[in-house]
This record gives sequence, structure tokens and C-alpha cells, in this order.
Amino acid sequence: MTDFKTSIKRIYTRFIVLTTVVVFGAIAIAQAKKEPEPDAIDQAAVQNANALDTYVHTPIPATASSSESAEVEQSLIRQVSVEMPVSEAAEEDAYPVHENDRFSVDDEPIDDILDDAPAGFPEEIEKSSVQAYQTNDGWSDTNVEVIEDTKATALPDISGQDSEPGYGLDDLPPIEKSSAEETDLPVVESVGYDDLPNVETSELQAAAAYESAALTTNVQEPYELESGLEDTLAQEPLPQTDPPTQDSPTPPRVESELDPAVTVAPVAPAAAAVYDPQTQANHFEPNSVAPRSAADFQNDPATTAGEYEPQPNGEQAVTNPEPVNVATRGRIIGTAKPGPQSLEGPQTPTLTLQKTAPAEVQVGQPARFEIRVRNVGRVSADHVVIRDPIPAGTKVLESNPPAEHTDDGSLYWETGSLPPGQEVIVSVDLMPLTEGLVGSVATVGFQASASARTRSTKPDLRLEHSGPLKVLEGEPVKFSIELSNPGSGAATHVVLEEVIPTGLSHSSGGKLEYEVGMIEPGQTRHLELTLKAAQAGHVVNTLVARADGNLLVEDVVEMDVVAPKLQVAVQGPKTRYLERQAEFTVSVANPGTASAKNVELVANLPRGLKFVSTNNSGYFDQTRNAVIWSLEQLPAGEMGRAQFTAMPVEMGSFQVRAEGKADRDLTARQEHTIAVEGIAALFFGLADKTDPIEAGAQTSYEINVVNQGSKAATNVKFIATLPEGMQLVNVQGPTGESVQGHQVHFDPIDNLPPKGTATYQIIVKGTTAGDHRFRVEMISDETQTPVLKEESTRVYTD
Repeated sequence: MTDFKTSIKRIYTRFIVLTTVVVFGAIAIAQAKKEPEPDAIDQAAVQNANALDTYVHTPIPATASSSESAEVEQSLIRQVSVEMPVSEAAEEDAYPVHENDRFSVDDEPIDDILDDAPAGFPEEIEKSSVQAYQTNDGWSDTNVEVIEDTKATALPDISGQDSEPGYGLDDLPPIEKSSAEETDLPVVESVGYDDLPNVETSELQAAAAYESAALTTNVQEPYELESGLEDTLAQEPLPQTDPPTQDSPTPPRVESELDPAVTVAPVAPAAAAVYDPQTQANHFEPNSVAPRSAADFQNDPATTAGEYEPQPNGEQAVTNPEPVNVATRGRIIGTAKPGPQSLEGPQTPTLTLQKTAPAEVQVGQPARFEIRVRNVGRVSADHVVIRDPIPAGTKVLESNPPAEHTDDGSLYWETGSLPPGQEVIVSVDLMPLTEGLVGSVATVGFQASASARTRSTKPDLRLEHSGPLKVLEGEPVKFSIELSNPGSGAATHVVLEEVIPTGLSHSSGGKLEYEVGMIEPGQTRHLELTLKAAQAGHVVNTLVARADGNLLVEDVVEMDVVAPKLQVAVQGPKTRYLERQAEFTVSVANPGTASAKNVELVANLPRGLKFVSTNNSGYFDQTRNAVIWSLEQLPAGEMGRAQFTAMPVEMGSFQVRAEGKADRDLTARQEHTIAVEGIAALFFGLADKTDPIEAGAQTSYEINVVNQGSKAATNVKFIATLPEGMQLVNVQGPTGESVQGHQVHFDPIDNLPPKGTATYQIIVKGTTAGDHRFRVEMISDETQTPVLKEESTRVYTD
């Protein structure tokens, strides 16, 4: 019985190991067939990865040979999650599994399976195992009874190798026995989404999808290059392209903690079918971002679940711009032009996003995470931006190409435009600081370009109107109007507007409006407008045409409304004395803009003036007491003058009135005032009776005054001054006197009529010998300045 149980254990152990090898080999074959091009992306692996619920603790699976049977290839799925169950005898060495992680075993004979076991298969099996298969139809569970414990086994480490012809299960190296304590990989318990605190399921599912997708690709443990492999990335640098111009500052570089000699991404063997970075992807110069300590990840906002969600086809939602404020309408002027015809119609740039990571990383060891974005659409994707939050519990060592570091703990790359069929590869070197699930959700955003065109027509208006340059006041004014549309579209609801300027008039009022209607492109309308010249002067006539679409055009015509005008003037003395002739000048002018016809100039004389003579064919009309001149025409801007002479015959104030008349009821007049006065012309004489005289003798001085003018003199007063050496004896005259020292003041003569006279006599005695001068002053209302006269008298002694 013991031998039978031992045989059964060996059979099951061999079956489990053989099945595992065959499954992973079939996966590699399926990938090779579904990825004929080196840059193809395993989309199915990414889609099915969301269903995985466990960690894979086995090494990277080997790729199967193409010579494997089609039956095995079709019966196996592409992704396998393997857990070693816990037995009662070796509970401390087992890996925990979910209770539903079971598999079903076909009814294939065990002997046939054992016959296909590879060389080096262990004969002694002390521990049973359970495999969990994910089939295309879902999960199928079958419990397998475990009889005795087995020792832990490990699959050969052939990560990063692709299948080649002739490479089959028989070529695998012998399986070495090892236990969980002997392996270098940490033992990680299976963790469900509900076991992680403060993390949303959507983010963990997305992270699991990307990590599971990495299991189906050829991945080599980071920075552990197998001997004999060629470092193609180090020898052939990636092509460089100019990074997009940005105003943002250059992110700081990281002082890398890695050995400079091994700061390249892991590569597969030369024969592996991988992406060709030299021809398939756009790369930039490598750069680093600032390192972060473990404390920086404790509250890292970049690791908050649900902050970034992946978009379909790798697209990131585009935030709509702010709506245009109504107040700014009409202020935004476009400058764009239609694009090429290839951008017309539906534009479907489609981006695929794949993020790969090592299957397992160790704390303190660098690991490379790679993001590939490929445009599988038909048009270019513009402004491509890749964003990847920094995983919690890690620090950034280096990024390639250089990444921008945001305040929320994310890295992003602006890669510009991505043509159809091209891809962009970015990578980040991280160092785990703590144990646990490491990952983040990368997103990609882009813009699509589409173009449309239409024909834009623009109606236009052209307005011209003309009229006479000069028109006589009161005459009609005719304007000829041409209104045309030189544009490419019809001008609708065309209206002519005329605001009548000063100088013109119309019987309908001061504003005219005429509905023209529609004017087709190239059409011209001829119109006529008649106004009346109402007032002389310079006229600026503005005609306005309006149409739909804010079309506005105006035309200006300047003209002169002309009219004759008359101005008359009379010039002469303002004051004249009686019987003193006065000469007057009369003139007539035409300051208007047209000639004055049949002009008559008349100078009307008052009664105080008597006509004497005239010139320029003028004549005196006694019945009208006026001097008259006639002109047949007085051109605009011209002036005519004439003179006449008159004698004042009566004292008083008189007006000489000049009048002008012409056709079109033109009249003008002006008056000139003249004052006719008389003059008080006083004259007085002074003489001594005896000269010389002996001292002590007497002599007399006689003052005779006469008004020689035509006007009475008023307040005529005399003052006589006696010199030293003479003594006053007696005074005689028409008015009283008063003596004040050597002066004799005579009372004034109130009124001295024209031709009137007065005589004063002053008798004096000579007291001192010598030549003595007697002085007399005369003042009156008519003579404000005193009139002085002196008389010399000699006094002598024996």
C-alpha cells in the first residue's frame, strides 16, 4: 500500500511540473503567432489581466517550442497563476491560495503524461501542489487530494528568452530542488483588492492588468544581463528628436544611485523578437528626475486611488475651454486656414497604451518600468502627453526621456505629434523602499485634428454720387447716385440714407431714406436725388448706404451754394463847425459768392447839410435831398466808392444815411452821424499907456477881449499879476475884482457872445527903477489851458 501511494505521489508531481512547462510553452507559441511584428502589443493579455486575483511566485515562464502539438496549444490558456497549496505536514513552507483557485484535470492517462516528462524530473516528491488555470470560459475548480508532503521545487530561470525552432521541452535544463528559504525572491502572500486599505478597486485592477500583461512579454530581471548578451542599447543610442518647446522649467536631474556602467534598460537576447527602438519609437535624450526618500511616499497624492483613470484607446479626457463671454463677442479675430483635404471627414487617431514592469522586484534594487504608446489609427495624434504617477513606496532614480515632475507626485512627458504607425517609449527607473504591491496607472492624452472648409462670400457696397460744384441760392440741386456691389455675395436690404446738411433742403424734411432692396454681385443701381439750395455757403453732403451684415458705406460730395450780398458804408467827419465844408465817402460792396445785378447807391442828406458837389457820375436829387449812383453789375468780392461834399448850415447833430439796392431783393444801409457846432474864439490884447515912466509916476494897462467865433464864450476870467517895483492904484472893468497880494482876480464874464468884446483897465505906479513885466492870464470853459500875455514897462530915476 505504501508503494502504491508513493507511485501516485510521483505521478501527480510529474504531472504538475510537466503541465506547468507545457502551459508556459504554449503561451509563448501563441504570442509568437499573434505578434508577427516586433512592435505588436498583446492587447488580449491586458484585457484578461483584470480577472487575475493572485500573485505569481514562480520565475518568469519559459517560451515553448514551435514544435509543440497543436492539441496542447489549443487546450491551454495564455495566462497562468500558480500557487503551491498548504499541506498539513508542511504548513510553514506553503503559499496561501484563494479557495477558488483550483483546476480540473482531464481524463488523459497518467502514464502518457509521465512519458513526456523532461529529463531530470525529480523522482522523489514529498509535497503535493495545486494549479489554478484561467481558461477562456472562466475559472473551473477541481480539488485534488494530497496524500503526502513534497519538497518545494523551482522552475528554471529562462526569463527573457524566446522560442526558436528546435527548442522544446526536452532541451530544458534539469529542475533544481529548492525551498522557500533558499530562494532569493521574497515570499509574498496572495492579496485581494479588498485587503488593501484606501485603494479603489478600479486602480488595482488596472495595475494588475498592466502587471499581468508584463508576464506575457519577454522580460529579464532588471540590471542582470546574462553573459554573452549584447548591450544594443548602450552601443546604439536612441534617436533624438527635439522636445516640444515649453515655457515650463527643465525638471531637475537626479543624482543616480546606480553604477553608471549599468544604467541601461534590460534587453533580451539578440534573437529575441522585441521592439526595435532605433526604428519603431520616438526617443529623447535621457534625463533624470529628483530622487525621493521613503518618507515622501507616505502621503504621496500620486498614489491616491481613483485620481487618474485610464481612457479608452489610451486617450485622456480633454477639458473643454471656458465658454466665450457674450461681452467679448466680435473681439476675437481668427487667423486659422483650412487644413489639407486629408484632414476632412472623420479623423480617428487611436493610441494604445502599454505599461510593463518586472514580474518581481526587490527592496533596494532598481527596477525599470516602461510605457509604450503607439498610434494605431490612420491620422496623427497631436500634443501627446504621457502621465504616470510615481508608485507609493518607491523613489525615482532616472527617467528616459526627461520627465516633468508635478507637485502631485506625477511624472509626465510631452512628446508632441505621433504619426500613424509610430510609437513612443518612455521609461522610469524606480527603487522600491518597502514590500508590497508596487504600481501606478499611466494615462495618455492627445489631441486630434480635423478640418472642414466652406466657401465664404462677402457682399460689398460701393457708393458714388455727384452734383454741381456751384449752385445759386434758391435753385434746385440734382445728385446722380451710383450704388454697386463689387463683392462676391448678394447685398440684401440695402437702404440709402440722406441727412440733409445745412444749406440744402427738401420738402419731406431733414432726413430721407430710400429702400433699394437687393443688389446682386456685380450689379449697379443708378439713382437721382433732387434737393434745393436753401442757404449760401459751403455744403458737405454725405450719402450713406446700409445693408445686412453690418455693411456700411458712405460718400461725400462738397459743393458751394452761392448768392450775392450787399454791404454799404459812409465815412465822413464826426464834427464840423458851421460853414466849414465836410467831405463824405460812400461805398457799396458785394461780399457774396455771386454777382449783384442793377445796384443803386443812395446818400440821403439831412437838413443841416447843404449839397455842394459829387463825382463818379452821381447826381443830386433835390426832391429826395439825396445823391444817387447806379451800377449795372457788382461782381462778387468787389466794392464801389463815391464822394460828395456838403456844407454845415445849422448847428446840431445830423445823420447821413447811405442805402444800397439790387436784384433778388438785396438791400443794405448804414448811417453816419455828424455834429455841427459853433466855436468860441476868444482873443484879448494887453498894452500900457505910458512907457517909460519915472519912478513915482503912474501908468495904466488896458485889456481888450473879443469873441471872434460863432459860439458864445462862457465863464471868461482874467487874472493880472503886478511885478515887483509897481504898486496897484485903481481897477476898472465889466466885472468886479479882488486883490490878493500882487494879483488882481476879476470875476468871470458869464457869457461873451460871438463878436462880443470886453475891456479892463488897471492903473499902477512905478516905485522901483527897472524893467518891469506886467502879466495877464485868460481862461474860459472853451479854453481849458490859460492864455498868457505880458507887457514890459521901464521905470527910471534921475
